[in-house]
Amino acid sequence: MHRVIKETVCEAEFFLKRLGNISIETIYIGGGTPSLLGKESLSFLLRRLRELSSEPREWTIEANPESLRQEFLIICKEYGVSRLSLGIQTLQDKLMLSLGRPGNVRDNQVALDTVSQSWAGKVNVDLLVGLSGLSPTSGLVGPGPTIGKVGQTLKDLKDDIRQVLEHRPGHLSLYALTPPAGTNMESGFIRPPGSGGSGKIDIDSQDELWLAGFDFLESCGYLNYEISNFSVPGHECLHNLRYWEMEPYLGVGPGAVSTLPGRRLRPRRGCLHPRRGGGGGGGDVLRLYNTERIENFLAGEKNLWGIRIERIENKDFLFENLMMGLRLRRGLAGDRFLSRFGRSLPEIIPEVWANWERKGLTYVANSMDDARRKTTDIEASRNAYALNNQGRFILNTLLIEVQEYLDKLPAGSIPVNWIPCPSSAG
Repeated sequence: MHRVIKETVCEAEFFLKRLGNISIETIYIGGGTPSLLGKESLSFLLRRLRELSSEPREWTIEANPESLRQEFLIICKEYGVSRLSLGIQTLQDKLMLSLGRPGNVRDNQVALDTVSQSWAGKVNVDLLVGLSGLSPTSGLVGPGPTIGKVGQTLKDLKDDIRQVLEHRPGHLSLYALTPPAGTNMESGFIRPPGSGGSGKIDIDSQDELWLAGFDFLESCGYLNYEISNFSVPGHECLHNLRYWEMEPYLGVGPGAVSTLPGRRLRPRRGCLHPRRGGGGGGGDVLRLYNTERIENFLAGEKNLWGIRIERIENKDFLFENLMMGLRLRRGLAGDRFLSRFGRSLPEIIPEVWANWERKGLTYVANSMDDARRKTTDIEASRNAYALNNQGRFILNTLLIEVQEYLDKLPAGSIPVNWIPCPSSAG
């Protein structure tokens, strides 16, 4: 593991050298289980990142409850980590078993107590909606139960939220369960191998539960600033906001992904070189995919860590801006959008946007939905393209309309000028 950590730091050094005059705004350590790292590896990683990044505005690390230790928190604090993301998922025994995770509810409760007593930084807690529970006949997790029957109930979800909020986290993520295909959790149920049958998540019940969780969290003072994320003022996740606002980001380590401006990097013969004088390539958006194969990653710089480089087409980059930015309650900043694409959003997709307005899905200042917002949020939305809650909750359906419209546009009709601000790498 320590070899992987050292090579991850080497990759970070490589890119920061080639990206030139930038500052690192945010750091996020996750994508695995950082709380499993030994003291030596964790200290080395945090020390080197601190040396490379100076003083980021936000530094987050993920932890799983069953592997969280007080020593881990002490080391994180020592090197400047300012935010902890804790994957609780649920505090119900019957639902915890359905996840097939190594931890249990007791681990979750101990982790919440430990963080409350020993961590002075910001905290995010993850909870899940859509857990199946146990089969009532076999005592195993099996194909029959649906949400609201033997699976997760509204009482379960509210009890989870209440118990978590007793520890006063500033941020809570509420995710609908979407199990990866091909796993024993396929279709929302963990099924014993060879047991046969196929379970399904009851999507309607799942949506009802999530909406009830939404209302409950907002009644407790947690604003849904992004579709799956709630926070008290000042505790929004700055790192994730960079993703949603399609700012450049650098990912290092096995399986990491980066999105970087072509005006700074020039792919050539499978390698990356800095562009001289910062000229040219202003419209290029590069997506870099790190290999997930450890042996390929450990080949290091001579193999460019197994990175695959892809240029994102202009229409795809526009679509990604809409897919990510419209998740935000405050929407897409109008000046940023105009700078990137040369026209306003209603000018680029006039028929689609007009249709959404007619249906009452776009943000309207001073509507009842926005009465609870701070003044700054309302003012920001007047210079933004945003969907109201009704629109955001059916965003996937609306994006199909966008994709169909963009597919009809001629090639080259969408210019891109992706010029990040000077301090834009995160």
